[in-house]
Amino acid sequence: MFTEIRKLPECTPAEIEEICSINLYTLQRLFSFCKKNCANCEYPLSALEENFSSISAGGEICQACHAMESSVNARSWFRIAHTAWLDEQRAKKKIIDKNNYL
Repeated sequence: MFTEIRKLPECTPAEIEEICSINLYTLQRLFSFCKKNCANCEYPLSALEENFSSISAGGEICQACHAMESSVNARSWFRIAHTAWLDEQRAKKKIIDKNNYL
């Protein structure tokens, strides 16, 4: 069952075509297990393991979308955005005060 290992330049064009055909078939078989896509971003979700979450309104979503949805529901996104805005306002005020613009 073992075949000899050769480098690609040592193979004939027919052998290279056969290798490509086998690799493509194997890749298609592997991707066939990805039956679902994320309801938000269309990322393929594996049917072999449950690495996704479900939301009542949309269906299965990937971990990235789940983290985003959780942060939005927890309103932490607002706190982070507001803190960044406050920091920006403080930096602008500091520049204005330093240069005596007003």
